[in-house]
Amino acid sequence: MNDNIISLPTRSKIFCSHASGQIWSLDDNQIERVPYLSALISSAGCFQSIRDENGYYKLDPWIQSTYFSFIVDSISFHSIRQLFTHLPKQYDVIAIVALCDFLGIAPHPNPTFEEIDSAFFSSLTYKPSINDYVQIIRPVEMQDMAVRFAFALVKEEYDFARRDVMDQIYWFIMFIESAYELFGPRLRHHIYRIAEHCFALFSRDLLEPLGRLIQPADKGMITVLTSIDVDLCCYEKDEQIPSINIYREHPLFLGQVEFLCDSSSFFYQQFYPWP
Repeated sequence: MNDNIISLPTRSKIFCSHASGQIWSLDDNQIERVPYLSALISSAGCFQSIRDENGYYKLDPWIQSTYFSFIVDSISFHSIRQLFTHLPKQYDVIAIVALCDFLGIAPHPNPTFEEIDSAFFSSLTYKPSINDYVQIIRPVEMQDMAVRFAFALVKEEYDFARRDVMDQIYWFIMFIESAYELFGPRLRHHIYRIAEHCFALFSRDLLEPLGRLIQPADKGMITVLTSIDVDLCCYEKDEQIPSINIYREHPLFLGQVEFLCDSSSFFYQQFYPWP
């Protein structure tokens, strides 16, 4: 180790919310990861109104302090899924997604249906020793894709005027909400709220079957989605999760769906076919 190496100090800048009076001191590394903040600083030399009388950078008035604080904390996250697995259930997930988009940190690009399907269901490898196909389930990748999909729904990135598109969205939502061994209660809670928002706007006939998802929870079959108890998502703390091998016939989906875990089949029987 070279003791002559000098570490340059990290500079900080102060941002403020005039609505709440709250301030945040952020270093250059944090600011660089939020395009909105970088643009705010670069514009300060052109517009005096960007700073207040104390020299603090003023956030847009519509930015809610509590949600901005959560976003600031999320800068240290190493995976997009953690936005939902760490977000308290009582927070408005729609507002969080909108704020991420406004700040320029929403995931991009938006996933296609083919990418979502591949992440959820298509990791099949043939094993000659057993003359069968092995499905490799990667929970972290699946949870990341679920959150990317949820962001795209809030941002209205799909053609919601098409019935086949809404049917595909419904199917993905039902899979996420049913596969509770793969998606933790907090992540499922936020995606459920996003699905409610999406269907209320574009396909109200899907609201009733979506609502039936919480009925088994009332009977103690799954974690209640509306609970605001502390409930960390499965696998939340460990990124080095071993993949899970599941042996199934190939192809995985022919006419009817086989969920990845046996406990999910109850929900499949309840909610398929689509209305």
